[in-house]
Amino acid sequence: DVFTYALKSVLFPLQPLYDRQEKLLRPLSIRALKRVFVMCDADGDGVLNDLELNAFQEACFGMSLDEAELQHVKQIVAAQPLVGVTPDGVTLEGFLYLHVLFIERGRLESIWAVLRKFGYNDGLLLCDEVLDQVNFSLAPDQVWELSDAALSFLVHQFQSYDVEGDNT
Repeated sequence: DVFTYALKSVLFPLQPLYDRQEKLLRPLSIRALKRVFVMCDADGDGVLNDLELNAFQEACFGMSLDEAELQHVKQIVAAQPLVGVTPDGVTLEGFLYLHVLFIERGRLESIWAVLRKFGYNDGLLLCDEVLDQVNFSLAPDQVWELSDAALSFLVHQFQSYDVEGDNT
């Protein structure tokens, strides 16, 4: 048992994810999990509906949840005082809360499976393999230019996360 716990603490470290004294996720883990949430929110409405939750579940764990399991997950999140569930699905706050539950229940391997599936290393930074997939090389006479659709997408993304509404 001691060997198993020692191995788990090396393979699935708690320190980068969670502050035990404050009982809070650390900023880098929040940032990484927010990125995962946004990537899984296929329709961009700020919640993970049942289809998006199942796609997340299948991508990370190789299996889907049936309707009863989905409802159970939502009930667990809804039982908390934060707005973690809406009629449309699980919010970012609920998604983060589920990962805190994994930590509190000693299921660090689940969080690390998610983070590693989305390209994060033990330092909660994107792995070189993920970053190497992006090619920014241009010939000297070329420039990057956004299409109208890309610009519109970025403006929409910015506005959806501008909680103060001050465009900063």
